[in-house]
Amino acid sequence: MKNDRAQVTLREKVYDLLREELASGRLKPGTYMDINRLLESLNVSRTPLRDALILLEAEGVVTIYPRRGVMINPVTREGILHAYQIGAGLESVLLSSVFDYIAPAHVRRMKELVDEAMALFARDDYSRAVELNLAFHNVFHELSDNPLLRQEMDKLYNRLFYFPARSFDSEIVKRQEREYWQEHLQIIDFIGRGCRLEAADFLRDVHWAVKEDYVAALHTLL
Repeated sequence: MKNDRAQVTLREKVYDLLREELASGRLKPGTYMDINRLLESLNVSRTPLRDALILLEAEGVVTIYPRRGVMINPVTREGILHAYQIGAGLESVLLSSVFDYIAPAHVRRMKELVDEAMALFARDDYSRAVELNLAFHNVFHELSDNPLLRQEMDKLYNRLFYFPARSFDSEIVKRQEREYWQEHLQIIDFIGRGCRLEAADFLRDVHWAVKEDYVAALHTLL
């Protein structure tokens, strides 16, 4: 049992390391992975690397071709837009389903995260934007008792936030990111006033609405 847990932990470690390589752009879309190089650089055996790649394939990041290798899937505008469409539908359903379980403590935590993000942005620091955004949405994600729905949302968030590579250098991105966090305040307001339908609709139709100039500037591998 202990060995099984160690194997799972190693698989997750390798998975996280691969995500970092993908998010940085060091692993290039449209190319095959050099498996031998990865085994050497990560200092792992083939089993945890294989297991981590299976997880990435389930997220649509890579494609495993038997006897040919592992292709890093190309990053396309259409693929990202499709992911936004799926996220809009799934997360609005999730929020609606957990709405009655969102307590004042959850609302306070969401406000704290908004305050923390906006304080960093005021100092022109966007380094934790992804981390804080995931934490904000996880406040209500974690209230869901639907493991399949949560799993799909986790895959989608990983796909959008960790691959392709993201850059917050553009003024377009910085401005839109600040506006995006203002939308978080609107979500909090709807929740605080008990407006389930309005909160779910806003999340789907506004918060997940595609801003194409933002997407183009943010995802540097497009």
